[in-house]
Amino acid sequence: MTPERLAPCFSNDTEASPDGPLPSKHTLSGTASNVATVNTVMPWLRYRNAFVAIDWLCSAFGFEPEFIQADGHTVRHARLSCGEGTLMVGSAEDGTAWDRHLLQPDETGGRETQSCFVVVDDIDAHYAQAVRAGAEVVIPLSMQDPGMRGYACRDIEGHLWWFGATLPRFSAAPTPHRFSALH
Repeated sequence: MTPERLAPCFSNDTEASPDGPLPSKHTLSGTASNVATVNTVMPWLRYRNAFVAIDWLCSAFGFEPEFIQADGHTVRHARLSCGEGTLMVGSAEDGTAWDRHLLQPDETGGRETQSCFVVVDDIDAHYAQAVRAGAEVVIPLSMQDPGMRGYACRDIEGHLWWFGATLPRFSAAPTPHRFSALH
């Protein structure tokens, strides 16, 4: 994250208004057609206070807001980018059919069934920035198997994240014919 980057500033979720634009230095509304990159696999995280979480994810982890669609205090859909990757964010307990299938980390004793892995250019600077922002480090920055330097932490609502300096190296990439033999 460069010092000149402007992040949205939501001090709490009551700053969003259905009668006006979101309070931000960015233009955050738009359509999927005006977003340059469309990834085919995107993690989607839900937060009780999605506006504050978006701010925090931008300042702590270096995400950039691409798109935020809100209805009053509810973030229906937000997309944040980091390098070539995209993260989708929404409000927990948004009243949708999907809502009843998901729990938040504080409802599971802090346990997760999955987490996000993000490759960053400068892992030392990223680690320092995340710690300054209050990320709870659960695995300190160190060399990890398979030959990658990284760390794990929790965000402000308890979601687990793994950050690494490079993609792990494996001896052989699976080929499509190897997968078809499994089915």
